[in-house]
Amino acid sequence: MEKILVPTDFSNNSKSGLRFAIRLAARNKSPLVFVHTTVIERPIKEIKEADYEAHKQKEIKKLRDKLQRFVAAVYRSLKQDEGEYTCEIAEGIKADISLIDYCKKHQDVGFIVISTRGASFLNKVLGTNTGNLITKSPVPVIAVPKDYRSKPLRNILYSTDLENLEKEFDTVLKFAKPRGLSVEVLHFSTPSTLENEGELEKLDVKAGYPVKVRKKKADINNSMIKNLQEQIEKTKPSMVALFTNQERTFFEKLFLSSMAEALSFKSQVPLLVFNKQVNFKS
Repeated sequence: MEKILVPTDFSNNSKSGLRFAIRLAARNKSPLVFVHTTVIERPIKEIKEADYEAHKQKEIKKLRDKLQRFVAAVYRSLKQDEGEYTCEIAEGIKADISLIDYCKKHQDVGFIVISTRGASFLNKVLGTNTGNLITKSPVPVIAVPKDYRSKPLRNILYSTDLENLEKEFDTVLKFAKPRGLSVEVLHFSTPSTLENEGELEKLDVKAGYPVKVRKKKADINNSMIKNLQEQIEKTKPSMVALFTNQERTFFEKLFLSSMAEALSFKSQVPLLVFNKQVNFKS
C-alpha cells in the first residue's frame, strides 16, 4: 500500500495538511510519513568530520523528537487514535527539492499532502514549496488550504478537458474507490470539445461506481480558473482533482501558469493534482 508523505515546518499553517492526511489515511489505513526538512550547519568551520557527524546526529534526533511531539498533538486535537506512521528528518536547503528527492528514493510514497498558505504575486513567480511540488513532483500532490477545517470526506470533483479522459478517469477512480469517495466529473463545453463529449455519457456504465457527470458551457468572459471556482463554490465537493502538464518550457511556466498550481493558491477545498505524464501507482 502506498505511503502518504506529509511535510511540516512546525507552523500552525502546516497543521491543516497534517489533519487532512491523518483523516484521509484512516479511510484505507494508509501509512503516513511525517517529514521536516532542515539544514544542519557546522557549529564551527574547523570542526573535524567525525565531530560534525556526531553533532549532526544529535540535532537530527532533537528535531525528530520535536516532530513526534508535534504529530502526537495533532492526533490528540482530532481525538483520533494514532494510525501507522513514521517521522523523518530530511536534509536540504530547499524543502521542495528535498521532498522530491525523498520521493525518488522511496518508491513506496504514493502521495504528498501539504498545506498551502497562499502567495503574493512575486512569490508565485519565484516559486513556493506547494507550487513547485505541483509542477515538479513525481507523485500526486494534495494541496490543503491553511484555513481548511476538517469535514466528512464524501466525494471528489474531477475537472476534465477530455484529453486522455479514459486514463485520467481510471486514475481518479483508483484514488476514490479505496477511500469510499463518490466521483463527480466536470467538463466545460467549448466548440472544440463538442465531438468528444459523448465519451462523458459512458463513464458511469464503465465505472460500475457512483459517478455524476456535470457538463457546463464555458463562460468566455471568465478565465477557466474562475469558471472552475464558481462550480466548486456551487457543488461544494470534498476534494477537487486536476491533471497538470509538467512538460512545459520555463517561459510557459512563468507566463502561462498551470491551472492546478494557480488554483492551489485560491481553492477553499483540498486540491489533488496528478501529473499527466506519470502513471498512477495502484
